[in-house]
Amino acid sequence: MWNGLARTTRSTWRGLAAASLGALSMEAMAAAETAEPPVRLGGSYVADALSNTSGGIERGTAYMGKLELTVEADGAVIGLDGAQFYASAEQVHGRQLSAELVGDGQTVSNIEAVPALRLFEAWVDAPLGDHASAKLGMIDLNSEFDVQNVGGIFLNSSHGIGPEYAQSGLNGPSIFPTTALGLVTRVGAGEWSARFAVFDAEAGDPDHPKRTVIRFPPKHGVLLAAEVERALGEASAVKIGGWAYSSHFDAIDEVDAAGDPVRKRGSRGLYATIEGRLAGSAERGAFDGWLRVGIAEDEVNPIGSYFGGGVNYGTDASRFGFAISHARLGDPAIRAGIDAGDDPKRAETALELTWARRVAPWLTLQPDLQYVINPGWRADLGDAFVAGVRFIFELP
Repeated sequence: MWNGLARTTRSTWRGLAAASLGALSMEAMAAAETAEPPVRLGGSYVADALSNTSGGIERGTAYMGKLELTVEADGAVIGLDGAQFYASAEQVHGRQLSAELVGDGQTVSNIEAVPALRLFEAWVDAPLGDHASAKLGMIDLNSEFDVQNVGGIFLNSSHGIGPEYAQSGLNGPSIFPTTALGLVTRVGAGEWSARFAVFDAEAGDPDHPKRTVIRFPPKHGVLLAAEVERALGEASAVKIGGWAYSSHFDAIDEVDAAGDPVRKRGSRGLYATIEGRLAGSAERGAFDGWLRVGIAEDEVNPIGSYFGGGVNYGTDASRFGFAISHARLGDPAIRAGIDAGDDPKRAETALELTWARRVAPWLTLQPDLQYVINPGWRADLGDAFVAGVRFIFELP
């Protein structure tokens, strides 16, 4: 459940399959009542009311919301047994807290985006034998790669996907709020599993952020992603992943004789995560934790390294958590800032304390506090303190 809170919860309509109760036995009736219909609709609405009470760009309050509607269908409907179809659309609205008030680079709220209605995902997922499967279409890369399950309860975007990964690409990788065409393959047996993917290197249109763009073939190269995972018991795992672009990028602090940025081919990064159960049980209260580290090629990416992690405790109905995210600029970004007359700080660090409480089957309330040190890596901004609450409404 808690990982779903970070990327907007997805729920489905549950329908009754019995059409003629008099013709069914008691066993058949029970099976029909619990079976899922072949086509399922769902949705959720996540809203954040957050105030920057000190530091940052300026004090103020932002209200942001994200409405998501989904449709899922079994491939058996059209004779493709085992396949699944999925599509989702998102409407984002409200003031942008980090961009307008806090000024941080990691983004305090993981639902912050340029307001727009967008097609977010649309894919088909099919088995390729007993131990492999493939997904094709408009895909959220962060639903398959760099998923921080224990960190999913937190609001800060760095606990959904690492900032050194999120910054990459011509317009970010294929993640919220803008996705791209991609192909993901998965293989697994026993405790080991692996995922490999190729995506369009340019998600959406940087000049028109409100547009949904379906581009084939890619015009600016591809993004390759890979991740290997080993399960460590029922609720623990280690993941190691990497990514690389075939595109060309502007060097951060290198120029040619004409004063234009030197063009560099490729952009790469690596990350590793360990997460799992530290004590307790899901029924009585589980104490979970995780750590994540990541690096990116700093010649073309401002953030060169990242460290984050945290702990949380509770059940599905109530969970407390504390997390830290620490993003460090690479040397080229520091030199470029100094050359521009700024005095950039090396690291931006965000501390987060949160409590998610399900008060009804369809409503979760989540008070949240965040303290951002060196927002935006800028020396002219004071440390920011953000307080507020998240509301999560789920369709039954």
